[in-house]
Amino acid sequence: MSDFDRCVEQLQNLNENTRQNAVYKLGRLGDVRALTWLEKSAQDSSVIVRCRTAKSLANFPAEDRTMQTLEMLLGDSSREVYGCTCSTLSQIQSPRAIQLLIEQAVEDEKGWRSIAVHNLIKAGGVVVPAVLEIYPQTEGILKAHFLMVLGRVAGDQARQIFIDALTDSDRMVFWVAQAIQRTRLDSKAIPTLIALLGHEAWGTHATII
Repeated sequence: MSDFDRCVEQLQNLNENTRQNAVYKLGRLGDVRALTWLEKSAQDSSVIVRCRTAKSLANFPAEDRTMQTLEMLLGDSSREVYGCTCSTLSQIQSPRAIQLLIEQAVEDEKGWRSIAVHNLIKAGGVVVPAVLEIYPQTEGILKAHFLMVLGRVAGDQARQIFIDALTDSDRMVFWVAQAIQRTRLDSKAIPTLIALLGHEAWGTHATII
């Protein structure tokens, strides 16, 4: 029996750890035939299997079947699965993957915007053109989040945006611009700032920074 066939057989196992390991191995094999089985494991009853499915999809070309499965996983009810899916999108870095992350940040249907924003930052400079395009159309907390992304990855491309943000009438955007200025040389502070942005009482916590 081939490694591929053995993995497929293990996907039927009642033990979720066995199924998770099979999904992991299918990802490592990189055989496009695995996409059929990963589509099924994306609907597995186990959260750890669905998370592993999202991670394994990073090993396949960013074509229709891969992206459609990832889009399905973005609708998962588990925050952990959602996070794994956003992480895979940040690794893929295709135009569609970046667009999906931006859409998640904009829509924020589940209140998990900070996860999408964090993964836009992880993707790095490749996201800058798309974020620069949508930034002028945003306001409030969303504008603040995208400003955070640009502050982390855009460098000089965001210079004028920062100048404008430091005089923005929106207190939230102004605070974020100030916070980024104070932490641009300390990347360890960025996750904390993102977490504060997601807090309802952001105004209270802003004074800490």
